Amino acid sequence: MDVWDVVAAVAGQAPLVAVAVVVLYVLLSREIRNEVRRVERRIDKLEERVARLEERTSKIEERLSRVENDVAELKGRVGRLEEHFKGLKEQSGRVEGQVGQLVKAFQIYNSTLLKVLSSKAC
Repeated sequence: MDVWDVVAAVAGQAPLVAVAVVVLYVLLSREIRNEVRRVERRIDKLEERVARLEERTSKIEERLSRVENDVAELKGRVGRLEEHFKGLKEQSGRVEGQVGQLVKAFQIYNSTLLKVLSSKAC
């Protein structure tokens, strides 16, 4: 006995029930097809959105890579500037020492000049 034999037996004994079952089956299968189409459309929209998000993510990753490169370059520049400023600081220290010697020499000159002028004035 297969399904069709059961259907034929039910239809022979209760034709209204068989008609109701067939109508419900048709309505249910139509609803299922509509729901499947709706889900497929939503899946298509989600796939499109995922594709857009992947594209945006790719662009963001490219930008991030450029930013990382720029930061690395800036770190290199900062390092070179720090070295340059160390050199300038050393030079500044030497200049300060030379200026200090010059001040001492000028004070000695000034003191000697005042002694010479005061000895001539007496």
